[in-house]
Amino acid sequence: MKRRCLLKGVAALPLLPTATTFADVTPVVAVMDRIRPGDPAWPEAEEWRALSRAVGGNLLRPTTIWQTCAEAPHTPACLARLEEARNPIALGDDPGGTQISGWLDGWTPRASAYAVAARSTADVVASIDFVRRHYLRLVVKGGGITNDCNTPS
Repeated sequence: MKRRCLLKGVAALPLLPTATTFADVTPVVAVMDRIRPGDPAWPEAEEWRALSRAVGGNLLRPTTIWQTCAEAPHTPACLARLEEARNPIALGDDPGGTQISGWLDGWTPRASAYAVAARSTADVVASIDFVRRHYLRLVVKGGGITNDCNTPS
């Protein structure tokens, strides 16, 4: 198959429901942008505190390594965070850690406004319900199982 034919077919897919006899029964779903920090519908502080209580206090305000140094350069906290930048394991464990710094200023990596360090299925359920109720963006960052290796599953 030629790439041009494939691209033409993919480009025509959104028009398909209106061109068929089933167009009158195909549901139309309005596409909405997710709520972002600063939007008027962003959850209030009390709603975030309620989520924090629901997840056993595991609601975090992550920061990037670069943010720490921008706020207080040449401090022990900054130097410690820069050392973490060399450790891919630490980046994976850090909810604000990213392994990129932007490509030729094409974007600015930012940590999420909030993160949940889920410790149980109930934490995951409470988090997803909160995201669904407030129509927020959701990013899942998994680093694997952190249970003690000697603990039976």
